[in-house]
Amino acid sequence: MNELQQNFRDRLLAAEKSTPSEKYRKDLANLRVRKMSRAQRVAMIAPMLFCVAAAIRMASPALNPPQNLPMLARIGLGVGAVGSLVWAVLMGIVVKRGVIRRKSDPVVMNRILVTMFAVATGIAGFLALGMPDRARGTQVLVVEAILLLIASVFLIQSLIEQAELRTREKLLELEMQMQEVAEQLRQSADTKH
Repeated sequence: MNELQQNFRDRLLAAEKSTPSEKYRKDLANLRVRKMSRAQRVAMIAPMLFCVAAAIRMASPALNPPQNLPMLARIGLGVGAVGSLVWAVLMGIVVKRGVIRRKSDPVVMNRILVTMFAVATGIAGFLALGMPDRARGTQVLVVEAILLLIASVFLIQSLIEQAELRTREKLLELEMQMQEVAEQLRQSADTKH
């Protein structure tokens, strides 16, 4: 390469705002977190308030039960109230941060949801067995099982997305390493000429 070409190349590289490896680093950072728009943050407040209202609604009969409410139902309502509050707090943290950490936030929330529905299904099973009206008890069990199935589907979906995210991260890391090696080879070839 002659001196004029080398000078032109150096000026172009100096004018470039980011190196290819910086581009890969930015892409990698964008894979790990997703920034939420203002509208998304505001929209997330509604389900957060719903969770708080549900927690209050479940905590009320759990703490001050009617006379015929079994202890197991009180425990179930208490677990539901605590779970709803945890969900509201997690959503509040995400709204305050303004970003969703793709590696942890969806998985944590879905695991909490599945755990809550698994506990609720177990409690509903015991309550349904003690109900004098078997048809009503069966309805309760079916609804709880459907909700548990839906929550499990969300958890499986988030685990699949996590696997895809890890694969994309590894591919970007490999591309970044290949780019760095190519740049080193170019520099060593330029110094030899």
